[in-house]
Amino acid sequence: MAVRSLGSFVAVEKWVSEPLLPVRVFTHHRNYPLAMVMILAAGVVMFGAGFYLPLFQQTVQGASATNSGLLMIPVVIVSTIAGKISP
Repeated sequence: MAVRSLGSFVAVEKWVSEPLLPVRVFTHHRNYPLAMVMILAAGVVMFGAGFYLPLFQQTVQGASATNSGLLMIPVVIVSTIAGKISP
């Protein structure tokens, strides 16, 4: 389903006069596809950590659900600060 949707998106974006994401940026700029892959990887890691760490703290370390949420506060603060200072 996702591959079909991606294929449809690319096909439509190639032929419209004002695309949301021009396909030419992937071919003319060498660094753009690499940056997109890195952003995707960082998003997957952050999303996965947000689910995995609280479960790890509850099951392995024996923290309650409330304490697990409180233990995640430093992660949220650091990611917020990193998002604010990154260009």
